[in-house]
Amino acid sequence: MKLILRRLTTADENAFRQAHQEFVEPGFQFDSSFDASLPFAEWLAHKKDKEDPAKVPSGRVPVTFMCGFVANEVVGRVSIRHGLSDSIREVGGHIGYGTVPRFRQQGYATEMLRQSLAFCRTLGLEKVLLTCDEDNVGSRQTIESCGGVFERHCADSGDGVKKRRYWIAL
Repeated sequence: MKLILRRLTTADENAFRQAHQEFVEPGFQFDSSFDASLPFAEWLAHKKDKEDPAKVPSGRVPVTFMCGFVANEVVGRVSIRHGLSDSIREVGGHIGYGTVPRFRQQGYATEMLRQSLAFCRTLGLEKVLLTCDEDNVGSRQTIESCGGVFERHCADSGDGVKKRRYWIAL
């Protein structure tokens, strides 16, 4: 089935909540800003505000949040940062992504990253930085299959796991 990467709408609430619930991993959340107690439309408005440079706090960069859909199911998500702030320049990068566990190893992460790169081109970016945990073989393969060139290892982000830095030319 074809994957479509797009912003969420209010009609996606159930699919998003299911994906968020399934994505329970130590140290990583499907979306760390998701507040299940808020009305979904309010949370979506909060996400939309994060794209607007005028509404982004000082020291931060605009971020576009999208989900990968196959049929009506959310298979994963991406956060595309429109630039690099000091806090994400070393560990973090332009694109963060995650795939719902039951949809892993089916090519969805690679396709979400490919479509994210196309979106980055529309932002005027010429190259993007991605990082991943040293021991995350799936993420390494995804980044490398999309043209990622390993730059170097870098310090961990406080979790004790060494990170790998990659650049992808657009």
